[in-house]
Amino acid sequence: MFLRVSLLFALTIYSFSFTLAKNESTSKSGTSSSLVKELPYPKNFNLEKYLGKWYEVARLPAPNQPKGSVAIAKYSKSKNKGEILVENTACKPDGQKLASIQGKAKVLEGKAPRLAVSFGSVIPNQANYHVIHVDKGYKHAIVGNPDRNSLWILSRKVPVPEKKLNKLIKRAKNAGFDTQKLIINSWKLNSKNASPEKQSLKHLLGTWTYEYGQRNGKKFGKDHYAGRTIEITKDKLILKGKMPFVLSHRINFKNDPPTIELKIEEGPFGIGSSTAGIIMIKKGKLHFCYSPRGAEPPKKFEAADGSGHAYFVLNKVKNDKAGKLTHKKMVGTWSYQSAIINGKSLDENRLKKSEVKITKDKLHLLSEQFDYVLSYHSDFVKQPASLKMKILEGPFGVGSEAHGIAKFEKGHLYLCYNSTGPKAPIKFESKEGSGYSLIVLKMKKAIKEDL
Repeated sequence: MFLRVSLLFALTIYSFSFTLAKNESTSKSGTSSSLVKELPYPKNFNLEKYLGKWYEVARLPAPNQPKGSVAIAKYSKSKNKGEILVENTACKPDGQKLASIQGKAKVLEGKAPRLAVSFGSVIPNQANYHVIHVDKGYKHAIVGNPDRNSLWILSRKVPVPEKKLNKLIKRAKNAGFDTQKLIINSWKLNSKNASPEKQSLKHLLGTWTYEYGQRNGKKFGKDHYAGRTIEITKDKLILKGKMPFVLSHRINFKNDPPTIELKIEEGPFGIGSSTAGIIMIKKGKLHFCYSPRGAEPPKKFEAADGSGHAYFVLNKVKNDKAGKLTHKKMVGTWSYQSAIINGKSLDENRLKKSEVKITKDKLHLLSEQFDYVLSYHSDFVKQPASLKMKILEGPFGVGSEAHGIAKFEKGHLYLCYNSTGPKAPIKFESKEGSGYSLIVLKMKKAIKEDL
């Protein structure tokens, strides 16, 4: 019984090869192209965009293909010029893989996108794969042959909405195919085999707010996480809120789901400790599950009682480019709006007679009593931007350094720094005894400077 089933599913994927071979032999053996109406084809066809994964949505009956089976085709680049690699996979409707076969194809010359596909050692000279239609986004395609005895309707994702599928069927009918015989595949992908969303660092970057959380079986709603966010940069995962942490991360997108390794770089405790988990985008939401206390890293997005795992679902905050601090925004002449040093506010009249001039690499503090020149360096990838300053000129303190943070908000530049030690503040505040200074500036005049 097992041998019989295996053979049937092997035939499923070989049937495509047999059909192509049949198409080629028919073309050679006398079905003259002059007696067959030419197939339509997409203009300005882009092979690069066509490569990738396609789900078989509908097909004309193919010899030896078991009833109820479906197929997935993958096309990728080959090292050989003018060739592409082909992989056909037979599946159950839920996406479970049954068998697969690899082949190769040669792109033939001409305006019409035609391929010669082979699952053997020799590629035929005649086209046996004709792209009849592909939409602008390369999300749906129709493939067939001039004899109209083979037809495939393909899609990047399944299921295809009925309205869209009917349009594709109508297009195939207008091309001369007997669409009454079409077999419509009933894809029923489960979450494991569903059409995956794009997983890359680019899609993770940004600030995320909590929608839901679960720790060791205990559930929490979004109100529990009010005021807390997670910011993901190219190499950091920054937890903001009551207990802020900065963790370095390394994500492996080759794994399914992608795995993430984390190490605490800054925070109230645990600096230097590491953990691991899984992370992915699903339906626009960020799913993040990890082991905060050194338990075995999770393999599923869940945090059951006794697992020691934490699981969060987050929503992305729309990117406010206007509010993001950049080097270009800092350069200019600024007037003081307020200044608080170690919890004490400076006199407003004194501030009105002072200003700050910022160039591409220096901060000039100008007042009636004294002037200072400081060098500065800021990392704008991380927001709020980090700030490191050093006094170059002034009545005292030359050579001393200050570490802080900077942000741009509602047209104002906020600078918060520690001039008493290397530890930079995490929040924009200056409390008595903290040693922190908080300055709020407003632009007086922009300076054009090559950065």
